[in-house]
Amino acid sequence: MNQIRVVIVACLSTMVGPMPAYQLGATAVLMPGAFGLNPARLGIATAVFFACSALASVPGGRLADRVGGPLGIRLAAALSVVACLGITRAGHYQELVMWMSLAGVANGVAQPSGNVAIRRHVTGSRFGLAFGIKQAAVPMAVFAAGAAVPALAVPLGWRPAFLVAVVPGLLVFVMAPWARESRPGDPSSPGRRGFAGRALALLTAAAALGAAANTALGTFFVPSATAHGISPAVAGLLVSLASAGGIAARILAGALADRRPGQEFTLVTGMLAGGAVGVLGLTFAAPVPLVALAALVAYGIGWSWQGLMAHGVATLHPRHAGAATGMIHAGLFLGGATGPFGFGWLATAHGYGVAWAGSVAILLTAAALVRLSHRHTTGHAEPAPETSSPASSNGR
Repeated sequence: MNQIRVVIVACLSTMVGPMPAYQLGATAVLMPGAFGLNPARLGIATAVFFACSALASVPGGRLADRVGGPLGIRLAAALSVVACLGITRAGHYQELVMWMSLAGVANGVAQPSGNVAIRRHVTGSRFGLAFGIKQAAVPMAVFAAGAAVPALAVPLGWRPAFLVAVVPGLLVFVMAPWARESRPGDPSSPGRRGFAGRALALLTAAAALGAAANTALGTFFVPSATAHGISPAVAGLLVSLASAGGIAARILAGALADRRPGQEFTLVTGMLAGGAVGVLGLTFAAPVPLVALAALVAYGIGWSWQGLMAHGVATLHPRHAGAATGMIHAGLFLGGATGPFGFGWLATAHGYGVAWAGSVAILLTAAALVRLSHRHTTGHAEPAPETSSPASSNGR
């Protein structure tokens, strides 16, 4: 299977997976009163989505390990398309949550399946860049969801806006090949023991904490900035610029990992700590240029480590890349589901300054856990798959 095609399919799948959640948030204000989408109900529906993603990540990763990443991607795309079409037909809140649950399962399957596809089909010298490009598709999903509001939701209603996620989903379904792959190497190899070790547990916990802080940043930056006297328009512009910086940072971080093989987790530690420095700049009122710099560091550095972490885990566990990275994604999804609730409670009870300080502490704790995990990775990597080349599979 052509390497460029693999990366394109993995990127589209990564983008399609979380789009229903972002689309729901973007169009909630335009939905009819029959859904009763107050902030609490919107939060519950989003949390259900991410909870289902977390539950599906490890089983979805194991499935991709058995049948191959492309088939896992195809399954995820089919589930996502069905879920989005179901959402457009929903008539009440309970039905909406049901379809969001299915969309969450699709997202949980899509992420590790994309990792498996890249691990097996992209040459080792480009692993990091491929993973960075793949994870850059996540902020692109946010951009697509936001762009659909003025382009479709406002003039035509909220239902056509959800069809935006159907188009790339169908494209992924068509582009991903049908051929089933066998797992490289011997599944009974002693290397399997490394997959469920203490290092992976520490990394999963770090992923959950980092995602909790990152999601809170994405949710509360604009309200916090406006509370400190920055206009909503300027705050929104800062988010757009910082998000663009985040997309570039994910790709550049992946390319840097290729130049420094074996240093992925060191880079992740530095990025989490750098993100904490950026968030620290949001704990007090500051002039717009300083807030802009803090946002750029927080978004660009502190929210761009996921691809590197997935790259490092997939490299350590080549035979079980799906299940191993599935655990990391489960942590990411759990953090994404719980982070905004904790931040919102702190901000309501003690103010934004205290809430941002809590995010700083969480990011530093995540960095410490990644650093601690490094002590348990040496000598525990699985043997490399017994294939002639990661890109070979009889042209699949």
